[in-house]
Amino acid sequence: MALGAGFELLLGDGLEIGDDGLFTITVQDPVFVDSSGVGLNYGTGLTLSGTDLVLDILGLTTDTIAAGDWVPFHDLTDGPNKITFANFEGTISHDGIADVDANEHIDWTNASENLLTTGTITSNGNAMRADRIGLGIAASVASAIKVQKIYSDTSGTKFGMDFKCYGNPTQDSTMTINAVAAYPLTTSLGWNLSNLIGFYTQPQIRHTAGAFVNVRAIYVAGSLNANSAGAVGSWYGIFIDNPSKSGSSTETVGVQAGIWMTDQTRGAVNYGVVIASDIIGLTLGIGQDMLVHYDGVDGNIDTSLIAPSDLEITCGAQKTLELQNTVWKDVNMGAGTLSGPPGLQPGTANYVDEVGADTGIATVGIAVGEGLSGNFEMQHDYKEGSNIVFHVHWQGIAVPAGTDNVKWQLTYTIGKQGGTTLDAVTTITVETGIAARYGFYRSNFAAIVGTDIDVEDQFLFTIQRVAASANEYGGEALLATVGIHYEVDTLGSRQIDAK
Repeated sequence: MALGAGFELLLGDGLEIGDDGLFTITVQDPVFVDSSGVGLNYGTGLTLSGTDLVLDILGLTTDTIAAGDWVPFHDLTDGPNKITFANFEGTISHDGIADVDANEHIDWTNASENLLTTGTITSNGNAMRADRIGLGIAASVASAIKVQKIYSDTSGTKFGMDFKCYGNPTQDSTMTINAVAAYPLTTSLGWNLSNLIGFYTQPQIRHTAGAFVNVRAIYVAGSLNANSAGAVGSWYGIFIDNPSKSGSSTETVGVQAGIWMTDQTRGAVNYGVVIASDIIGLTLGIGQDMLVHYDGVDGNIDTSLIAPSDLEITCGAQKTLELQNTVWKDVNMGAGTLSGPPGLQPGTANYVDEVGADTGIATVGIAVGEGLSGNFEMQHDYKEGSNIVFHVHWQGIAVPAGTDNVKWQLTYTIGKQGGTTLDAVTTITVETGIAARYGFYRSNFAAIVGTDIDVEDQFLFTIQRVAASANEYGGEALLATVGIHYEVDTLGSRQIDAK
């Protein structure tokens, strides 16, 4: 720099004169001064780049803004100003943000857990709004609402989706409140759909340790609040209505089932439908006329609840009700219906009562060496192949010497149908002790194996008194009835001459 005439140069720090007569000014901390003498310093956030002052945002210290921090701004009416961040945030209007429709967002200020508020949320022309039920979802998505995972290390119940519906009508109304209303809809585009499902749930368990006490695909729990008043007409855990037609609909339904279950095979014990109660059961009929239930002791079918009715069982052609646990029946023949074989005919005698008085009721009194013959048909409710037990009912009226014995001998054979010849006779015996005068006794023979016995078979026999092994009873045995005990598994036979 060269000095003109009349100028004086005062040398100080930062000033040098070179050999060429020029001097250099070195400014260590320059200060910018305007014509009025006001200076401008620079430092953090404001740096010098050449001859330019640069606003250095990156050089500022990182911090978290608080509600009371200051935000500078330029007021159009009175120039520069500042405002707290809290006031600045409160002045932002969502309605003024670009590309936001003022009528398409929810003001959550007044929202409660019931979502009672105004406004709508729209997406591709669909909406969640006060005059619609549901959330509009684009048709191309596989799942309208999908909860993928719920992670929690805390105990308690976790819900994938939790719906609560509240209704507080101020007057009597026909209001219906649906927590979840599922209406799967299709359009007539000529498609063949595999399934149309209103509600689908599939609990999946993936774990390598531990155990689940219960897994419930659908769990319906309800309660009447402790402070509830009034009356509830009906309470249904699950109500399945009849599918209805609308307008000129012509669809037909091939099979309609309120509840349809496939095989249950994964459990150690598999049940289809369980009513875990000793009080309630399965109630049937429009008027709830019939009840099937278990009372804690017995199973019951009650058709007398409202309008008493018969219980009809249809098993199909040549089918019948079959007992898996059989019961027993008798084929019994009175002594008077039996015939006396030649040389074995017994005499007659009268039964006596507990004091020995004659009852005037006659029968046959059988002494040793006497007997009777008879026959009967195997009944159609007999469980074919099961064993039968022949037995004799009799009374002793003479005084026994102590404990005497009466021995019976049964000789029998069985005749079958279709021209089959008789097998050789079989003889079996049984001995019964008698210690009480006037007592009635039953003598049971060993079971006769029924492997080859069928319904319609003819059982032919002679029952005879033979000598006892010891202590022979001296009186006659007054015969009452003879016959068999046999097992029953059906009400009858499926055919007139075959089981």
